[in-house]
Amino acid sequence: MQLITGVFCLIATLIHFTAATDVYYCNATVSCPQEYPCCSEYGQCGTGEYCIVNCNPVFSYEFDACLPDPVCEDISTKFDNYTSKVVNINNYLGNASEADWLYTGTILDYDDEGSMILGMPKNSGGTVLTSSRDIWYGKVSARMKSSHLAGVVTAFIIFSGVEDELDFEWVGADLNTVQTNYYWQGLLDYHN
Repeated sequence: MQLITGVFCLIATLIHFTAATDVYYCNATVSCPQEYPCCSEYGQCGTGEYCIVNCNPVFSYEFDACLPDPVCEDISTKFDNYTSKVVNINNYLGNASEADWLYTGTILDYDDEGSMILGMPKNSGGTVLTSSRDIWYGKVSARMKSSHLAGVVTAFIIFSGVEDELDFEWVGADLNTVQTNYYWQGLLDYHN
């Protein structure tokens, strides 16, 4: 009897593990299921943070699955002694009044230049600094330094929840050239 109970427990654990590792993807032809209603900017369905930052309402279970975007505001930010005023994107719960900016990676103040350094952790795909609010129109500018290391790409990207994108990229091996491109609703065309 104890052996049979152990086998049932093992089967139940494997079923639970399999269900917990299911990944649902979303795109123009497949929407998210109701139990994972929000489509992330990377085409993966989920709940929680998937519904907050860069949620794609077009590919989500329903248009209202994504949290409404915060109201636009005019802002000008100087990242001088600013690390206490940005929020790690994993801790952000959708309240734009908490911080103007969200980040992934490692940040630290760089007092010599009145700046902030956004560092890429080891074994990661990179870092991000993103506004907590949407930009509908207007002027967007940045003063930034790029990495000089070969293979490292420094980018300034304007990205929407429905995968509209404007890219400006500097490759560490050629800092005298900027590469640009734009995409519309996630359609990849590298010739724009």
